[in-house]
Amino acid sequence: MRHQDILTRLEREGYHPVYNYRFHPERDWRFAFAWPEDKIALDYLDRHAVDPTRIIEAQLLGWIVLPVTEQIAKGPRLCFYLDRAFARRDAKLDKLIDGSR
Repeated sequence: MRHQDILTRLEREGYHPVYNYRFHPERDWRFAFAWPEDKIALDYLDRHAVDPTRIIEAQLLGWIVLPVTEQIAKGPRLCFYLDRAFARRDAKLDKLIDGSR
């Protein structure tokens, strides 16, 4: 599945990511699709292995990273996982606003 196909699907579903977003302040590491204001990213795995160092660094910078295969990108779970990631980020923000931990 091409990145453009995934981008089209995401936009059709109401998600509007930044494409090819550089997330690391010092290295040229990028996410295929990202929502920088929420620090949520889809890392599309098209015939390459996940670099655990890159993912760990992203998580340490506060990102929620969803590694996505072609099967997930084509199916209903894509939106399910994104909805959960956004809900988790919203819940975390609500706790910060309320002052609770």
